[in-house]
Amino acid sequence: MLNTDVLSRIFETAVEADPSSLSTIRSVNCEWFATAGKTPKLWSKLNLNRKIRFTDPEYVRLHLQNSGEIPLNITITLPEDLPYDTDIPALGELRKAVHKIKSLIIEMPSAEAWQKFVSGIGEGQPAPLLERLVLKVNDAVYDVSHNAPFATLSTALTPSPNLIHLQLPAWPLPAHPPPQLSSVTSLAFVTPFSGLYIPALFPLVQAARYLQHFAFKAVDYGAESDPNYWNIICVPQLRTANVTVPGFGLDLLRNFHAPLFTDVRLDGYREVVPDSVWEEDDWGLDERQTESNLLTLLTSRSRDIRRLELHYIHLEHPKEDYNRLLGGQAFPVLEELILERANIPDTALIESAGGHSSLKKLELCNCKYISADGLRSFVHGRAYNEFVLSIQGCPAISEEDIESLSKIVRVESKSAAYLPPSW
Repeated sequence: MLNTDVLSRIFETAVEADPSSLSTIRSVNCEWFATAGKTPKLWSKLNLNRKIRFTDPEYVRLHLQNSGEIPLNITITLPEDLPYDTDIPALGELRKAVHKIKSLIIEMPSAEAWQKFVSGIGEGQPAPLLERLVLKVNDAVYDVSHNAPFATLSTALTPSPNLIHLQLPAWPLPAHPPPQLSSVTSLAFVTPFSGLYIPALFPLVQAARYLQHFAFKAVDYGAESDPNYWNIICVPQLRTANVTVPGFGLDLLRNFHAPLFTDVRLDGYREVVPDSVWEEDDWGLDERQTESNLLTLLTSRSRDIRRLELHYIHLEHPKEDYNRLLGGQAFPVLEELILERANIPDTALIESAGGHSSLKKLELCNCKYISADGLRSFVHGRAYNEFVLSIQGCPAISEEDIESLSKIVRVESKSAAYLPPSW
């Protein structure tokens, strides 16, 4: 028979892999039931996503009691059959445990709903262990006149001196920067809303004085997004950016002066254009100009970018723009370039073949304007062990082409990884 310590470790491994297995473990026999109840780590993850768990506080009480002094990771997803404007007993129980919460994720159908939950749990409560706070809103906002700025975070879950990651819905936004921003190093705005007023974000970004990682995701163009708006803000410690473009992502990022940028991801995907029909004209001239201008700004402001991802991006002058990227003129220390549905042409590959670039990896996914001849010319100029070429879904590149290229450099593909015979 296994002793209690060994059994507890086995249970911890099982629940880590599948949190739902806790119920099964407790139902095996009396010994397992008792051991599970005396293993605090098993109870540190609390997932509220069913109506009964909100209306009957016993589920929450059991987790709070059995978790002991172990910090809590809580995920709350409001079920469709539970109106948020009703009395929710579980909130009162969670309020008693704010001092133990390490991670709190709240996913709600509307801004009003998550504000009620944040207030109900954390109003006037310090959160000394809180490291991660994620607030999600699922429904799009169509009438901005009914969404006043919120003040919930100014008085809830604060102070939170250890908070490093904060994710907010991008509408509505706080009228003033909440105190939680003073410690965060990672800030994200994720929203299904497509009419965000970009300038309202700048005070929030500036309030995060230790900011190193920034993300912004929206569904489409911004009705209030003004490409002529300029308000350059300095973000001296910002290292990475992951933004949705075109529309507000570009308007936002081009106002950042981030000299320490090392990793930038731009995604121009739009749901209104089916994936199967993306063509040159689906981006439009205005988007190509804006995207090319942004890269030019990044070139002058952030010379230390080492990793650049361009998804669904069409540049205004593809031959010249991609030649500068591949040849090292744009970003002299660039090591990894990832292109998906990009309008990179063969000519850019051929003309940058002999460039003295620090590029160590080029990843091409669904790039329809490249051929095996262009890639062959490019890799001949980079035939060294550190360089990797990754190819997925490029219609003009066959398996035979990939095998041929692998005799020159290391090639990775979706179906296989090819290595030159000497490797």
